[in-house]
Parts: sequence; C-alpha cells; structure tokens
Amino acid sequence: MTTGEKFEELKKKDIAAKSDRERMVIDKELEQLANNDPEGFEAAFIASAKQTLVDAKRLRIKEQMREITQFVS
Repeated sequence: MTTGEKFEELKKKDIAAKSDRERMVIDKELEQLANNDPEGFEAAFIASAKQTLVDAKRLRIKEQMREITQFVS
C-alpha cells in the first residue's frame, strides 16, 4: 500500500471515528506515516487538500444551481 493510499484510508477512518480514543490512535498512525515517508505524506496531504477543494467547489456550484432552479420555477 502506498503512502497516499494509507493516508486516504486513515482519513476515512478519522471521519468515521466515533470517539476521541479512536482519533488518538489514528493521529498516531498518521504521525508514524509522516515520519516514515515525509515526502510521500506531504504529497498525499497536498493531493487530498486539492481534491477537497474541488469537491467543495462542486458542492457550492450544485447548491447555487439548486437555488437558481428554485428561483426560476
């Protein structure tokens, strides 16, 4: 598993975590991942941030289109 794949897996686990204890374990895993492959971790983090920005823009456009459709109707 690549650093990027592991990063995405841990990110999903963090989002789904239901307790602070789970998040602490995930944080330790993320820290270990960053220490083991700093360059790969940085690349994975940046790629994730860029994808999040794209997703947010799409959601914003979708919401704006919904508002326009309601206004026009």
